[in-house]
Amino acid sequence: MLEAIIQEKCHIVFGTPALYVDMIAVVREHGLKPSSLKVAMCGGAPCSLQLIEDIKNVLNVENFVLGYGMTEAVSIFLPAPNESKDHTIVGRVAPHIEVKVVDKEGRMVPMGTPGQLCVRGYSVMLGYWNDEEKTREYMGRDGWAKTGDEFVLEEGGWGRIVGRIKDVIIRIGDKIFPAEMEDFFMEHPDVMEVEVFGVPDPRVGEEICVYLRVRDGAILTEDDIRNYCKDKLPEYRVPRYIRFVKKFERTVIGKIQKFRLLEQLKKELGLPD
Repeated sequence: MLEAIIQEKCHIVFGTPALYVDMIAVVREHGLKPSSLKVAMCGGAPCSLQLIEDIKNVLNVENFVLGYGMTEAVSIFLPAPNESKDHTIVGRVAPHIEVKVVDKEGRMVPMGTPGQLCVRGYSVMLGYWNDEEKTREYMGRDGWAKTGDEFVLEEGGWGRIVGRIKDVIIRIGDKIFPAEMEDFFMEHPDVMEVEVFGVPDPRVGEEICVYLRVRDGAILTEDDIRNYCKDKLPEYRVPRYIRFVKKFERTVIGKIQKFRLLEQLKKELGLPD
């Protein structure tokens, strides 16, 4: 793919974060120097600040565009190149789409307050094929669809993603969003990819687990990661379980399947399903 970009002098590339991680690794390994790219568009999964910087610097991209949507409701937020204020900002509400952020009771919250993002408009699906029950769970009769994402709406129609509501780790009453932890570990110079999730624990509710994919040739141990966390994270946010992988299992669009990692860890630890 990189050879094609270089030979054909491509200007725009679109992909998931996983694709960009592998492209950057190949550029570094083989010394390729793409110079024609003007816009890199990204979607399908959260993108860390470190990865965005690598995309710009290693792939020599002028503009980075991070949007937001889902299979059930495409193109909800769309930014212009380099319009995002930070890597959690996913652009402005797309034309002809309605959005709102609600609390657990379904009441709208004020601008700047986190809650679940709901969307309504032409891009929302009609329903799940032959599954009325699941459709009702996702979408009300009024057409409002629940995305399952913790979101903040800001003045001017900006959207900022906080994380998946179902992925939130509750440890001794503390609410921990995996995306925040993943950003922290991505700042380590030897880490290429990271996934953080909660593991059920009878004493504290959930323990934190981190799976790390490191750069080729780099060697990291559990102690290295704990030392990296020292004085940077509160002790209760340092992961109890630290695991390393050579590659992650992915969906067809490049998303890492956290539930597979959890199943694998439960089996390893002898925990019940």
